Amino acid sequence: MNALQLGLSINNCALFATLSIRASLIFPPTDISDLPSSYRKTMTTTTQEVYSYRKGSVTTKLYGRDLSEYEDIDIDSLLTKLTPEELEELNSEVDPDNSLLPPSQRCRDQTTKSPTGPFRREELLKFLEEKAKNEADWEEKVPFKQGVKRGKAYVPSVVEEKKETFGIDLAKALEMDEVEIALSEATENDLVDLAGILGMHSMLTQTQYHNVVKGKSQDEENSSFSGMLFISDEHDDTAVDNCVLSDTVVKSTPLKFVPDEPANNTDVLDCIRRLNENDPSLTEVNINNMKTISRENVKKLIEAAKCSTHLENFFLANTALSDADAHGLIELLEMSKSLKNLNVESNFLTGEFLIALLQATLKQQCLVEIHVENQRAAVLGNKVEMELARIVEENDSLLRVGISFQSMDARYRVSYAIEKNYERLRLQRVQADEE
Repeated sequence: MNALQLGLSINNCALFATLSIRASLIFPPTDISDLPSSYRKTMTTTTQEVYSYRKGSVTTKLYGRDLSEYEDIDIDSLLTKLTPEELEELNSEVDPDNSLLPPSQRCRDQTTKSPTGPFRREELLKFLEEKAKNEADWEEKVPFKQGVKRGKAYVPSVVEEKKETFGIDLAKALEMDEVEIALSEATENDLVDLAGILGMHSMLTQTQYHNVVKGKSQDEENSSFSGMLFISDEHDDTAVDNCVLSDTVVKSTPLKFVPDEPANNTDVLDCIRRLNENDPSLTEVNINNMKTISRENVKKLIEAAKCSTHLENFFLANTALSDADAHGLIELLEMSKSLKNLNVESNFLTGEFLIALLQATLKQQCLVEIHVENQRAAVLGNKVEMELARIVEENDSLLRVGISFQSMDARYRVSYAIEKNYERLRLQRVQADEE
């Protein structure tokens, strides 16, 4: 091995660190008696003694010389002065730092003997097995004797389990006798409340449980158990195994029959007559849920409403109105100064008609409440919703708008516009009170 091959296989930094250990061969240290006492002796791999001076935790000198003196040393010239034995020893102490080499070649070669023959795996295993059988056992300090036990058997320490007291002092906790006395004196109504507090849903009806949650007292019908009850012998410790079930399913609460709401019996023809006569006592017309009314009467009713100056509430919800049937409402909103509330929910109106309907409210600015939800189109669309929001922002009288907006922007704009209208009314009321 020459100096060039060694220089290619190791890193310069590692080479310098290793050569510094061997530098005593070329630069022997000064006389030990001349060194100060602050120098500390360090062990090296050579037979000579090397001294280094440390200032704090940073080494300032190495082998009696400053570190700056080693920076200009020619490493190649140092390698040429080493003998082959020293080069071999140096190579064995430094691993090659080359990622291109296979892992088997990056390790130090620790075997210098020549192979005795070709590698045969079967013969090697046979040799190892015979050698293991022929070798004597290791000498034991205490020989093994069959049946003799040495030492002590491991006994785990017993840790007492701490019972949960839930923050209650055990000395002040209720004894079982006191609990039994309290339960024996409790009425069945109290036990029903206790079962509801403990969450025993299988023992209570829905009405009983809701009364417990709301803190209401149980009435006579709900003051007793109607579900699963355990009946066992008082003196039997295994009462759970010998229990008897009175009922396996909680009895449901009987349904309360509520009579149907009466049908809308509004006389449409009489309303048309009174509206045409401008009857001051007729301030509300309600034909909700009257789907059997003819289309002609609906149109006549809307036309007659234009003649009334006292009509305030006009309800036409769930009457199967179409755009053609309700077209007169646009003229009604443009003409009427008394109309405050209009309800046309659950009909077959389109988004374009709703825009025209709200646009008509801007002329008189007197409508306070309008409801137009649940039409044929479940979703009006972003364009229609933004147009409706713009119209509501321009209206200074609307306080309630019954429209389902899918767009968050339109919903926010409408709510903000209604809030401004409420604030405007408040300021007017405050100003009137001051005057």
